Amino acid sequence: MKSLQLTTLFFMLTSFYSLSQVEYTRVLDANNVSALITDEGTFFQDQAQSIARYEVPKGSGKNVIYNMAPWFGMKDVNNQINVAADTYVGYHLRSGPVADQMAYSNPQYQAVYQEGIWSVTLDEINYHIQNYQSPGYVPISDIAKWPGNGEVSLGIAPQLAPYVDANNDGVYNPMDGDYPEIMGDQTVYVIMHDYPANLQTTYMGIEVHVMAYQFNMGGYMGNTTFLNFKVYNRSTMNYHDYRQAIYMDADVGNYMDDYVGCDSLRNLAYAYNGDNYDEDNGGNVGYNQYPPCVGIMSLSHQMDYFCYFTNGGAYPYSDPNVALEYWNFMNGMWANGQPWVYGGTGFPGSYGATNIPSSYMFSGSPIDSVGWSELNTDGYYSSNDPGDRRFFMTISESNFGVGDMICSDYAILFDKTDLSPFQNVVNVKNIATSLQSLYDQNRSFPCSQAWLGLEEEQHEIARAEIQVYPNPSNGNFNVDLVEMTDQVSVSILDCTGREIFRKEYGQVQHIEFSLKEKPGLYFIRLNSKHDNFTQRLIIK
Repeated sequence: MKSLQLTTLFFMLTSFYSLSQVEYTRVLDANNVSALITDEGTFFQDQAQSIARYEVPKGSGKNVIYNMAPWFGMKDVNNQINVAADTYVGYHLRSGPVADQMAYSNPQYQAVYQEGIWSVTLDEINYHIQNYQSPGYVPISDIAKWPGNGEVSLGIAPQLAPYVDANNDGVYNPMDGDYPEIMGDQTVYVIMHDYPANLQTTYMGIEVHVMAYQFNMGGYMGNTTFLNFKVYNRSTMNYHDYRQAIYMDADVGNYMDDYVGCDSLRNLAYAYNGDNYDEDNGGNVGYNQYPPCVGIMSLSHQMDYFCYFTNGGAYPYSDPNVALEYWNFMNGMWANGQPWVYGGTGFPGSYGATNIPSSYMFSGSPIDSVGWSELNTDGYYSSNDPGDRRFFMTISESNFGVGDMICSDYAILFDKTDLSPFQNVVNVKNIATSLQSLYDQNRSFPCSQAWLGLEEEQHEIARAEIQVYPNPSNGNFNVDLVEMTDQVSVSILDCTGREIFRKEYGQVQHIEFSLKEKPGLYFIRLNSKHDNFTQRLIIK
């Protein structure tokens, strides 16, 4: 069923649009999840075979996500709506950075960015740090081709993907000791833009950087995939009312027996099985007993809206097709502009629906039927028939000016530790609580203040002049704090955010460190009652 739908849509689009495109992929599989990442605007789906590719546990053949895609919407200075959004076939976003319009057909551009995706592991980076000066050393392809710099002559921004600039010359060159600045044990990095061709869509001039990463750890982190989006306004237009949504077709094994819901306090959207047994169906391997719950949470922003639609549903609560329908969905309305309401299907006049506006569909608890859920649609425990659900969550920013960048962090969560799919919803909510606490306390996630990217961000501590040297070092380095008048707390974190050193100091002027850690990227953080300071450390 899904294969026929996708194939039909694909041929409709490719026959209408004359410009062909090729999708390139990488597999992110550093932990218990195997996720297919693509460079054309949609993720977790093998489009050539029309099959799901978000497999948990990896190697099991069982998938919980069929497809995911970011949606972008905003208004320009004339209050015109601008949208770049896809569901299954990516054609609003193309691989590579924003460039001069004529540059997209330039062989130089195509040679570098036709494949707009790169994958690097922490082990590969550490090996590179240890061996880049060795005779005959050749870095792996994705370290060698890491898109640290853009070609300015083609209208591309001079700095693109983050990297550690070992010699501080502003030019990414792995043979100088430079290397990609990644998160976790593996990162897949994607650069895309909304394509300014003769498509029936508005060209906004946005450049989208996606960093997908995983940690090779136990517990819930071993089942979690992190996503960082950095969206750049490379146009000459100031925008406002920025909307960014994550659309997901979360097929929990058998795609025909799912429910969805949300937790607005945890900024969490999720899908779960409609009963206690998940059968095989249509080539999809079911989870059988212990059906899991899969969710996506916004770590950096409040979730402003959550809504769903069902495959085959009637207008206006079917999949959106045109820009205005996408825009309405991203702003708490059905495709026809009618408001969402609490109860029933969320559509005004449906059985069980109230007249109370609602920004969040199915925000109640499925395990005890408290509030509005797919198991309790009318307050009298009437339930929906499970089906092939899709959902999305929206975050917002007020303004998106020329040269601005909007950063957002997400996490995809998974749990199947209990027999009941409804209890697994509770487990995912508990994981979301723990992960949000970790995120709030750990400042080395991409959108947090300590993620410095290519520019060091240094804060004055009680008017002290701070120097960290030598950097890079072999683990032996010094910190000078000139005119320090406060007590200071010093902590050192590895690139995963794990704290490996912490100590309180008095009014010191000089501190010597000797770290016996493996080569790689670290952060030193100094905090006092007045301010804070964070800087990268490179151990060779």
